[in-house]
Amino acid sequence: MPNDPMEPADAGKSAPHRPISHQPKVGFSLPPTDHAGIEVRDVDVADVAVLLRAVLGLPSRHPSPGELSAALRRPLPSKVHDLDTGSWIAWCLVGLPLFATDYPGLAQVRVVATRVAIARAMLVQHGNISRSARMLGITRKVLRDHLRLANLYPWRRGPDDEHDPETSGR
Repeated sequence: MPNDPMEPADAGKSAPHRPISHQPKVGFSLPPTDHAGIEVRDVDVADVAVLLRAVLGLPSRHPSPGELSAALRRPLPSKVHDLDTGSWIAWCLVGLPLFATDYPGLAQVRVVATRVAIARAMLVQHGNISRSARMLGITRKVLRDHLRLANLYPWRRGPDDEHDPETSGR
């Protein structure tokens, strides 16, 4: 299909079932720029679709209805600048169980999305609730409520976090 936003320009040129090591190079810019410890890249959206299809062992042509839903009545950009790679990977990972069933409920999607957003804000802001709430555009009370619902309150990144001066006392 010409001008399909989910289909890369060279989709017909690569063999769909070659091992991933032999797939065409994708458009991630190197080296990464650094934004306060966050690795970011400029990413070609069509190349990401090709890469994900290859990782899952799917043919490079004929996107599924699920893939097409990404651009339904809202065209995808051809390139995403300064993609926070770690956060994007987190979204992909938490999304896996959501789509392992027939269809996720909207409430389930909201819970997962909220958990990732608040965890990311807390990590980026080193556990500071005030700065994390400001980053998310909510009050500290609302953030604490979301942290409790996600079983993330009191905030600790892990077992070592209790001794971290950046996060202790918050």
